[in-house]
Amino acid sequence: MYKFLLTVIPTLRKGKNSNGYENCINLARIQFKTMYPASELQEYQLSAISNPEKFEINNFYCNSLVHAAKSYYNKQNEDINKLKKENAKIKRKEKTIETLIIIQGELNVKCATTPNYSTAKSELDELISNLRI
Repeated sequence: MYKFLLTVIPTLRKGKNSNGYENCINLARIQFKTMYPASELQEYQLSAISNPEKFEINNFYCNSLVHAAKSYYNKQNEDINKLKKENAKIKRKEKTIETLIIIQGELNVKCATTPNYSTAKSELDELISNLRI
């Protein structure tokens, strides 16, 4: 979804005040269907293409990244709790921490200037801390 928004938002911002803006929105919808044939545009996506000047794509990316990290963490935590051998649990935790650190690096690069960066960073730090206990 980020790729779609990253593609269409700049174009829509440029054409916002033109006579053919409705056509631009329709083209964005068609492009979405081409990129994601099994999905429907969500409310936030419709809002983004309808009001692109108010949509903060970096904030969206940052929030999506943290949401994905939390989902990944929760799934890995479930799997870790099902493992029987302590050594297997330790290895899975280490791998999960490595992945979360990579995500944290991406957050630092792409989201450091967003308003919710400090909150997002704290949330990722907490996930990593929980695995180190």
